[in-house]
Amino acid sequence: MNYTKEIKVSVLLAVRNGEEFIASSITSVLSQDFKDFELLISDDNSSDQTIKVIQEFHDERIKLYQQKKSLGQFGNFNFLLLQAKGEIVHFWSHDDIMYPHCLSKIVNFHFENSGLGMSYCSGDYIDKSGLVTREWKFDGTPSLLDKNLYAKYSLSYGCLAGSISQVSINRKNIGNDYYFIESYLLAGDFELWTRIAEKFTIGFISEKLTSIRNHSSQVSNNASSNFASVLEGIPITNSLMNYINVNLRQKPKIKREVVLIHYFQRVMVLFVRKEFTLFVSGIKLLSKEDNIVILFLTWFRFRLRTKDQFLKHRQKITSILFH
Repeated sequence: MNYTKEIKVSVLLAVRNGEEFIASSITSVLSQDFKDFELLISDDNSSDQTIKVIQEFHDERIKLYQQKKSLGQFGNFNFLLLQAKGEIVHFWSHDDIMYPHCLSKIVNFHFENSGLGMSYCSGDYIDKSGLVTREWKFDGTPSLLDKNLYAKYSLSYGCLAGSISQVSINRKNIGNDYYFIESYLLAGDFELWTRIAEKFTIGFISEKLTSIRNHSSQVSNNASSNFASVLEGIPITNSLMNYINVNLRQKPKIKREVVLIHYFQRVMVLFVRKEFTLFVSGIKLLSKEDNIVILFLTWFRFRLRTKDQFLKHRQKITSILFH
């Protein structure tokens, strides 16, 4: 049975300087087999031809907002959330591609699982030319995750939705109280998903519904990004650790060997790049989470292992989460 006529969708597209890919992205949204949606676009004070490209589309479902002052990625999405009228809100990016049945599949999934707070779908990764660079393969993630399962999979694999374009939230269930932390540089999406997961079931649609584009103009692995990943990631990690249902004595080891050593690696990159101020700040952050000497020795021991040895040990540690 097709339930798509019963729910209205808001697609939110926050963009800044996206002239190269935004036409194909918008076209993919307008080509959906599900028609009852609004496409809200907020341009974050672009300096290229993004606005001109958007204005070439003449579709009554499109509403364009132009920001005179940059709001940042998450501030821009928050602005759109305030405008959205749909019960289901799907986040979207100017460089990604929606498959024609994307929205109808999402709406049906939410109808069939009416208590969801949010859902995310799978998708392949493509390059600048649209060629698949990494094909998604099913990893056994269940279709419904309570906060315990969400936390265990997130600790094991990181942010479950690889891109914001894979996520839909159900505002009929969660209301209008959930917004992004605008000061976050990288992990504002992961933080919001984790907050929603505390009180609501998370849904996973294993069918590929999007293509996610990776290209050179996206956020790079620079010093500020390395530090931000630690600064923003630690509070998320602590929330996830509170969600998981495992033996309390095992939690410090899980936290250290599954997550904190990766943050320590990020901090060491800052040292190698002679970003000493950020390095010291990173060490101070990590020292509040664990004994820094033990963390260093754990990191050093892992560095001496081969890749296969490291993966085998990591699999052993993460298996504790699921038993």
